[in-house]
Amino acid sequence: MRTLAYVIFIGEKAETQKNRMQLTMKEGVAWKWKKAARAAVQFELFGKLSTIEEEILVISGTHDRVHKGNDYPRFAKELPNGRFFHFGIDESERERILGVLLHELSITSSDKTPALFKFFERKIV
Repeated sequence: MRTLAYVIFIGEKAETQKNRMQLTMKEGVAWKWKKAARAAVQFELFGKLSTIEEEILVISGTHDRVHKGNDYPRFAKELPNGRFFHFGIDESERERILGVLLHELSITSSDKTPALFKFFERKIV
């Protein structure tokens, strides 16, 4: 698994994510991964989100090899109360920005977007 974890992420620029995924693969148990992969092979998230009534914030940053950037607006559009935020920032800053957003949302009434983040919210069409 260690060699595979190294080879898969050659050329990955998002160092934080690369390190996290390599560590996950190094500590992984092969038979458990195989079982999980078989269980997930037919899983499709699209088409299953329309029953979620709660407001859901869908947040994306820059595109990388693991996450398809064009899926995030689709997730938000399928959610009845989905909101889409796009932070076009490097992966290394995403978690910090998410922490700030969650803090701001916790001190702001739920029907308002914190002023600091209005620029990043995108209309879903």
